[in-house]
Amino acid sequence: MTDIHRHIRLTAILVMVTIASALTCRSNEAVRDHLGNNRLDVSVTSSATGQSAVAINQAVHYYPFGLPMGCSHVTDYQRWLFGDKEFDRTHGLDLYDQAARQYDPILGRFRRPDPFAESFYGVSPYLFCIANPLLLVDKDGEKVEIFTTKLPSDSQILKDWSHATHTFILVTDQNGIKHRFAYGAKGDQLAAGLGVGGRLQCLNYNQDEAVSSGENTADLKKIIEVAPPADMSQEEFDQKVIEVAKSFGDNEGIKYRLDGGTSSNDTYGNCNSSTSTILLKAGVSKEQVEKIKQQIPGLKWGFESTAKPWTKEEQKKAVENKKRAVDAARVILTDMSSLIMRTNMSSLIKMINTIRLINDKIND
Repeated sequence: MTDIHRHIRLTAILVMVTIASALTCRSNEAVRDHLGNNRLDVSVTSSATGQSAVAINQAVHYYPFGLPMGCSHVTDYQRWLFGDKEFDRTHGLDLYDQAARQYDPILGRFRRPDPFAESFYGVSPYLFCIANPLLLVDKDGEKVEIFTTKLPSDSQILKDWSHATHTFILVTDQNGIKHRFAYGAKGDQLAAGLGVGGRLQCLNYNQDEAVSSGENTADLKKIIEVAPPADMSQEEFDQKVIEVAKSFGDNEGIKYRLDGGTSSNDTYGNCNSSTSTILLKAGVSKEQVEKIKQQIPGLKWGFESTAKPWTKEEQKKAVENKKRAVDAARVILTDMSSLIMRTNMSSLIKMINTIRLINDKIND
């Protein structure tokens, strides 16, 4: 074989090896347990011939509060471990980076207090997952979700045949604590569900609790996660939503209506108008509220891009304004009734039509 032939053959072999290497695929996969903790980091290599190989880069076992056990094979290869959070071993501190706060798995507590501590006087502001990491998890710290469900009515007929959608807000803080804000009719559930009465209040429905915990999926329609406004962090947005919801009054003059009432009437509303009002007052834009509305299945009566004036003082003012308007309308009706006896038929018909219009305004 001449040198030229040897050179050609060697070149061909090199090209074949290069092509084979280019067709070799290598990927990394994380194996997590039921709580979302990274237990294994493996490399999977597949070749063009169909052969594959698996190599374990890291194996981690944890104590209940997240400290890696001594039998673990922990390297700097992959630092996202317990709860898929970064494990910082700088200077032997062994802390988890939980976004706004650092978590010490040896003590099972945070280094700084919970920003929502004022809402939970019975819980230490430094606790991680309320000292129950086997049941509670801290996924991404916080989030705001809108749950859309069937009506939480005692009447199964109303639940099954009504296309109306009930909404409530669920805020999960960085300790895994859930804040649920749902509104409905106080009193006769069936009558209120039919839109003929009931006082609007913040209520704890058994259905809402079961749906938000995952125990009831039959009544769940959809879950919509709400992103914070551009000028807010997730933590600031969560705190603002909680603050707005807790500012709502409990005035007996604010009534429930299944259809939410007209957007111009400040004394009627439902669960959906309460949900949209919380979002708007927490900083969500009208455009974003309209986009959220399009995602809600079924009849979403009351979910509008106009906020209801429903703080304690706003509700008081709205009820007083409604009372003054009703009193004024009644005086007009009384005066007009006294004129009926002194009026011809044509003018009488005009007066009757005017009375009907005023009466409709009173009942709205």
